[in-house]
Amino acid sequence: MKFNIHALEVAIDKWSMNMGAEDIRIIVPDNSAKERKHLGLSEICQDCSRAAWYSFRKIHKTHFSGRMLRLFQRGHREEFFFIHMLRQVGITIWEEDPSTGKQFKVSDFEGHLQGSMDTVAADRSKLYSDSTKPFLVEYKTYNDKRFKKLMKEGVKKSDPKYYGQIQGYNGYEPRLQGTLFCAVNKNDDAMYFEWVDPDALALDHIKDRAEMILNAKAPPARISNRKAFYKCKFCDFQEHCFDNTIVSDKSCRSCKNAEPAADKQWRCRLKDQEYGDLCDRWEDCNAR
Repeated sequence: MKFNIHALEVAIDKWSMNMGAEDIRIIVPDNSAKERKHLGLSEICQDCSRAAWYSFRKIHKTHFSGRMLRLFQRGHREEFFFIHMLRQVGITIWEEDPSTGKQFKVSDFEGHLQGSMDTVAADRSKLYSDSTKPFLVEYKTYNDKRFKKLMKEGVKKSDPKYYGQIQGYNGYEPRLQGTLFCAVNKNDDAMYFEWVDPDALALDHIKDRAEMILNAKAPPARISNRKAFYKCKFCDFQEHCFDNTIVSDKSCRSCKNAEPAADKQWRCRLKDQEYGDLCDRWEDCNAR
């Protein structure tokens, strides 16, 4: 499928200059949403396998500041505006799967690997493409430095995590013809659009990595052995990764004896012990 990004940008600029007053109601999701129990595609596609494993095994719960929570809400608001804008220039957008009434999702490995898409769309009038078939649309917000890097390098090189995430969605939902990647600069409201074709090799890499992380009995290799490495400095698990004296948050999930089971479930390898009933035989899965 071919998509004319320039024609879309021209249409958006034309609409922006003539949009006038609008009465818009927006519903922003609650920041206190249910805790994720699965390994997300966004996690599996990050640089560090150990960080993804730590998140999956719930070794430490991150508590975000008020500023960070407001930043998350900013992302939701920008997504709403992108959807509204694309609809105004002729793109059909589905925010929910008509068959379930819920967000579009993909799943693998007995439900332990999952991903939730932003939206699915179609160019029904062929205003910008040569097809009316569905495609994925993902929305991201950027600071000025990262936005300039995105414009220069494109999403595959500048943000491999996002690239892997959208390839996972396309790979697990073969009806999708590709991805319209939408980004906004939070500093000056500049926008960037990129069409990304499906990449079968990227999905193979995701599956291999997911299988390794889901089945790991001990922490996988970290991205760097230097605590001062810039990606380690900003990691939520930095202290647990480099300081062997720090104990994980106690739960069945963080116990060495827990392992993923069928149908999104977990089981305990200890005889006569039910998963979910924390016992005095707990062993830290991060003990090294």
